[in-house]
Amino acid sequence: MVIIVYKRLMIAIFSLSLMGLIVSMVGSEALDEGPKDEDTKDLYHNILIGELFPSGNVYLERFLLDGGHDNVQHFEGLNYPEEIAIYPIKKAKWASVRASFSQLIKATYIGEIEKASIYFKHPFSKPLQDALLYKVDKKITNTPMTVVSINNYEIEKITYFDDSQIREYSHIDYNMAMKHIRYDHERKDKYGSSLSKITRANTILNARKIALFRLKNIDYDVLLSVYMTHGIEYVSTVYAIDFIQNKKIILTKEKYNTDGPY
Repeated sequence: MVIIVYKRLMIAIFSLSLMGLIVSMVGSEALDEGPKDEDTKDLYHNILIGELFPSGNVYLERFLLDGGHDNVQHFEGLNYPEEIAIYPIKKAKWASVRASFSQLIKATYIGEIEKASIYFKHPFSKPLQDALLYKVDKKITNTPMTVVSINNYEIEKITYFDDSQIREYSHIDYNMAMKHIRYDHERKDKYGSSLSKITRANTILNARKIALFRLKNIDYDVLLSVYMTHGIEYVSTVYAIDFIQNKKIILTKEKYNTDGPY
């Protein structure tokens, strides 16, 4: 019994340390941190991502804060509008739609309210989530759709990619990914794991491009990509955004939506 308790304690400590390593690498920020450039910082702080349902309900959370297991959204620091434009992250029959603010959702598992949810579904942790609830006044989808909105900014063009297009990575991305893989393998060798050791496929090196957003009156574009990763007991969908200026990536940030323990 003592050995089992000890092993579970070590796994819990490792899970916390791994999450800390991930965030310290390129993950989402504390509210008072982030890009040093004020224009980029303002844009980053205003990116919202979430899900639109056939009912017209749109639940949105902040990109700069992780989602899922044991996370809060701190909407008190965001001047969210009464009406926003939302955009599908994958090509649809509609380009954008207006939505009106309904209410602030606090400490509620959205996956329980919206049974068909994909984005907010975390069946193992069933986290108490925060979200901005907006409503679309007409039905435009028959299935849940992941969407984005950028508060106070206008998206003037979206380029969509198919699932086969891998995001180009830098030497920094590569070195960070290799460090992450080594750390994962060392800890799983030491403590054991209910999940497999990660490979390059579970890092940003395998991120698939989703959409490129061109913003009105802004000098850079925003590229959205996604990949899956996991630790000892937790699995994360990771959304990555690149701020691109003159065809060069000037900043990369990631959002971990995590579920577990498995």
